[in-house]
Amino acid sequence: MNIFTLSKAPLYLLISLFLPTMAMAIDPPERELSRFALKTNYLQSPDEGVYELAFDNASKKVFAAVTDRVNREANKGYLYSFNSDSLKVENKYTMPYRAFSLAINQDKHQLYIGHTQSASLRISMFDTPTGKLVRTSDRLSFKAANAADSRFEHFRHMVYSQDSDTLFVSYSNMLKTAEGMKPLHKLLMLDGTTLALKGEVKDAYKGTAYGLTMDEKTQKIYVGGRDYINEIDAKNQTLLRTIPLKDPRPQITSVQNLAVDSASDRAFVVVFDHDD
Repeated sequence: MNIFTLSKAPLYLLISLFLPTMAMAIDPPERELSRFALKTNYLQSPDEGVYELAFDNASKKVFAAVTDRVNREANKGYLYSFNSDSLKVENKYTMPYRAFSLAINQDKHQLYIGHTQSASLRISMFDTPTGKLVRTSDRLSFKAANAADSRFEHFRHMVYSQDSDTLFVSYSNMLKTAEGMKPLHKLLMLDGTTLALKGEVKDAYKGTAYGLTMDEKTQKIYVGGRDYINEIDAKNQTLLRTIPLKDPRPQITSVQNLAVDSASDRAFVVVFDHDD
């Protein structure tokens, strides 16, 4: 049985893409701890924690990337499938490594699982109709002469573009420089069928950025940083524009995630307040 308590409420920023110099912050309501103390028996072990979710349109199942949070050295990961109506567990699949991020190819019913930590740095492909693991990529590690520590190498979010059959994976590391520690970010491109590394999107990042999303209709990818949002063409894998976020209030310290409403040209950005 897991008990989840929200100890820090996030700040939600609504940012206009047409008017990038304007930002509106919606403050969270005053915290009522009883509202956020939830008991769940969804998972089969108290050592397990849910990270990302994906919905399969064909089977109407919800898939969850689950990791053993306690036995880190064992590097165990699982994929749970839930009935979308009852949220009852239907299956639990063992993954080759700890599982964090998810992306899905709806037409081919293929789920991508990101094994994001430095001990793994791989992507697996899972066939949702059969419940079989199709393949796992080679280790995607990048040698850097001035890398601070190999443990800083991580994957974060992933998005899949059907038009280009490409899986875009956010990669981060830390480098040692004369000015101190400096983040390194890459937006990797993997073949959506073979999981072979195709390269990276040039100029995808202009600074620290963790948020990553894609608009399915426009096939545009958005990378969210502290003072910018980059718009990328998923078909041509090129940077289209940088949208500056000038003096937003409250100050954006770290964009954790974002979503885009292309119909109204707005981006919804989740920023966690780390003042504790």
